[in-house]
Amino acid sequence: MNRNSIQRKPPSRLLLATLAVAITLGLSAAWTAVAVITGSLAAWMALVAAVDAAVLLRVAGHRPGMARAAAGLSITLATIACSAVLVAAARIGQELGMRPVAALDRISAEMVPMWLAAQLGPTDLAWLAAGAVLAFLGSR
Repeated sequence: MNRNSIQRKPPSRLLLATLAVAITLGLSAAWTAVAVITGSLAAWMALVAAVDAAVLLRVAGHRPGMARAAAGLSITLATIACSAVLVAAARIGQELGMRPVAALDRISAEMVPMWLAAQLGPTDLAWLAAGAVLAFLGSR
């Protein structure tokens, strides 16, 4: 049988959802570790998140097109949001003398946006925007 004549079945939605959650949580943990170690927000990690999402969607067999681009963008934005909460909690916890993860359940939902607004600069915002654009274009 000719190798080109075999029709590959597209991955299931459950597989793609599981992959998206795994990408988001795994990279958010790595992003938080980098931010804690470097003492910065490590916003450049948005580019890593974008490349990670694009590559893993391709490897998982998701069909090219706008759906894959939207999935890559969604995964990257979810990773950015999750990482923002984790980094804020870790840094706030450090400032209060707590372990980075211990502060996660002690901070309020209002504290994270306030802390991020005070910490995010134009360069950080540019990195985050570049990550979103790279995720969309790289996932197509």
